[in-house]
Amino acid sequence: MPNLDKIKEIADQRQLALINAVIEAGDVLKSYWPGNTDKNQELSVETKEDGSVVTTADFKSNEILLEALERIYPEVPICSEETEYDDSHGKNTVWYVDPLDGTSHFVNGEDDFSILVGLCDKGVPSVGIIYFPILDILVFSAQGKGAYANNEKLSVSKRDKFDSTRVSIRRFEPKEEGCIISYDSGYGQFKVATGDIDACVIHFDTFKVWDLVAPSAIILNSGGQISDESGNPFDFEGETEREGFFIASNSILHSDVLSKLI
Repeated sequence: MPNLDKIKEIADQRQLALINAVIEAGDVLKSYWPGNTDKNQELSVETKEDGSVVTTADFKSNEILLEALERIYPEVPICSEETEYDDSHGKNTVWYVDPLDGTSHFVNGEDDFSILVGLCDKGVPSVGIIYFPILDILVFSAQGKGAYANNEKLSVSKRDKFDSTRVSIRRFEPKEEGCIISYDSGYGQFKVATGDIDACVIHFDTFKVWDLVAPSAIILNSGGQISDESGNPFDFEGETEREGFFIASNSILHSDVLSKLI
């Protein structure tokens, strides 16, 4: 169980109730995780039409999170990876949920999978929760209140010299060599917020907004910057479908990341 003393100081009562539900969902994921020698649940794995995998654990986590959101925030629509979404809400306030980010890593017994829950207000990420159940790290951020990983306040790096070895990339070949290619997307974005790396660049055949809202809120509230491949503000609206890039950085190096890698 992560130490949440600092988070409890900045989160309101509804946010704390949601955090408790996220931890509960994390406990369920632990019970299915193949890397857990004490796991007591049988894991069923299926392949979706888009080629990605989904498991029993995804669905169980999703049930807990949606029940909690519907109870705590009955007035706010929800867009989840594992639930059909009514996109008529557009850019109004929407919760975005990925009940198990990094499912393939989860199935392989790797420990960097997470739960992502993020709130967008008129297309702008404002609240973000990331929970890494096996790493025992819970990250929380709210607009105007900063971001914390357990009891540690987060801040992006202050480095002003581009170094490809401090950039995480996914699903494309960059123009410069030496980039980190091993981080799962949620974990790579978390490392930007902590300042451990300077940037994260992800290519999507089709954007999956639920993968991006929570980490984006945390990066923005840690002093970072996010954009598309042209440097424009990223478009968070419903289940946006287009090919392109998502770039997150410490903001100082954002233009260098765009020009040197894409």
